[in-house]
Amino acid sequence: MMDSPRWCRPSDLHYPKVWSQFTRTNSDGTTYEFQIQDLPENLFSKCLDFMVKYFIADEPLFNCLGFAADSTSVTNLLSCWRKALFDKCTLICTLKNCDSNETEIVGAYILYYHHKVHDCDDDCNGKSYRALFDIVTYMEKQDNRYERFCIDDYLDEFGVSVHPKYRGLGIATELVKARNLLGEALGLKYSFSLCTGIASQKACEKMGYKDLVEVKYETLQEVFPHLNVHVKDNYEQTKKSI
Repeated sequence: MMDSPRWCRPSDLHYPKVWSQFTRTNSDGTTYEFQIQDLPENLFSKCLDFMVKYFIADEPLFNCLGFAADSTSVTNLLSCWRKALFDKCTLICTLKNCDSNETEIVGAYILYYHHKVHDCDDDCNGKSYRALFDIVTYMEKQDNRYERFCIDDYLDEFGVSVHPKYRGLGIATELVKARNLLGEALGLKYSFSLCTGIASQKACEKMGYKDLVEVKYETLQEVFPHLNVHVKDNYEQTKKSI
């Protein structure tokens, strides 16, 4: 792997920045006011705990691979997430005007700067992490995003998750919308996502993302017969690009 300078968020882009505010009413008539903002450093640990509790537990592919029960894989993933947070691109959705003095995270989207020199074999500690890495690598090899769009870098992601209490209110879509604004502010022309569940697929589609590669889970099962990637409801795994 080539050495590359550590990327830094532009100093003239305010941090932490509030990207949007919106109101939603749930099925019982309760109205909530939300805002999408950069994840501040004092909430790094809270965000990681949130993603372990909700993303790892609920994400379809992670469930198939038994990720939550593989402590070595979870530790390795947390290390990757923690490094990504220091790019200061991660977005969270919080409740506005909350009675509590403590910030409540209701949604999180781990984003980071990706340069092509970062395409390398990770330290894949853990059986589930290794399996996940192999699947992601397989998906990315189906289309050369660098040659197709004549780019060297882009805004990448490690996953989006919403608290179960607030699902169905379009929060994931608002997070993707804010990601587009962030990418533009950073001067990054493209964002890429590997969507493994129907919720993230729909959120990206609503915000204008286009399919580069689409692979059904049954195909992944054929490619990786030693893994259990039988997903309920026949979700499709899709890689998308703005």
